[in-house]
Amino acid sequence: MFKREAKDGQPGTDAWCELNLQRVCPDSIVNKDLLMQAKSVDYPEDATYDLYYCKYNGWLSKELKALQHDFEGMLARGEQECSSRHYENITLNQMQAVYVPGMARGQPTEAEARFIGDWTCAMGNAAC
Repeated sequence: MFKREAKDGQPGTDAWCELNLQRVCPDSIVNKDLLMQAKSVDYPEDATYDLYYCKYNGWLSKELKALQHDFEGMLARGEQECSSRHYENITLNQMQAVYVPGMARGQPTEAEARFIGDWTCAMGNAAC
């Protein structure tokens, strides 16, 4: 996981921010609003990838729904999720080799979804 905590007057950062990928994640953390993506992205009505991605990672539970307006609680739960996963360094090419076929089909397999969940953790936190 790439994550550097804020210290000595320097802000914290993670791979989402450093690589300028899916900027809504670091922006959500800075704004203390993990629903920022849901509020700012216009998903087509027939989009199904994220539904299965979240389902296969267990992220549609009542427990997580109860945390949707609890920034600190959801951030802590995301960190807990990542601490239970087994991942090392995952390259952007490795992620794309798994992500692109699932997107082309409209949904990931369970194994693909879990791998992309690992990627999310490697980038900094599963909360966003």
